[in-house]
Amino acid sequence: IIIPTVVIDNLDGLKKESKQAREVIKWLENQFRKGNRFLRAQNQNEKILNSYDKNLWKKDMELWRSYQLLDCCLFFQN
Repeated sequence: IIIPTVVIDNLDGLKKESKQAREVIKWLENQFRKGNRFLRAQNQNEKILNSYDKNLWKKDMELWRSYQLLDCCLFFQN
């Protein structure tokens, strides 16, 4: 299972407000540290460069996150 970077970033932002998000981040970090062969984070080079507005995150964070998630999925689909 590949955890998209945008998911990890979003959880990281939520961890200050949400106990569940903190628990998930801790669990993921522990799994990554252990070297779980069934789970890993998306690497920086595992994306398709799209032509969407790079400042979209300033205008519409949710839409930007959706594009980031779709970008990760498209990379692995190819």
